Amino acid sequence: MPLPFEQRMEAARFLHESYSAERNVHLGLCLVSSLGLLWFGYQLLDNDTSLNAMVSMFGPAGLIAVSQGRVLFLWTETAKLLREG
Repeated sequence: MPLPFEQRMEAARFLHESYSAERNVHLGLCLVSSLGLLWFGYQLLDNDTSLNAMVSMFGPAGLIAVSQGRVLFLWTETAKLLREG
């Protein structure tokens, strides 16, 4: 038997607060990585591009993918709790 909606909302608030620090870290990493990608993009357009500059773009792109995947997992767990109880 699923929990009443009020109890599910209270549990979702608790999860949201407990995930707050981790979520902020991942979103901060995503922001820094995005700035890194913009800088590498500027490097590509500004001058002759070396292989090192092109390869170094994979680091921020991968960090964005991993960080956003983790944030989406945290939000999915909270949404699943609200749906299923």
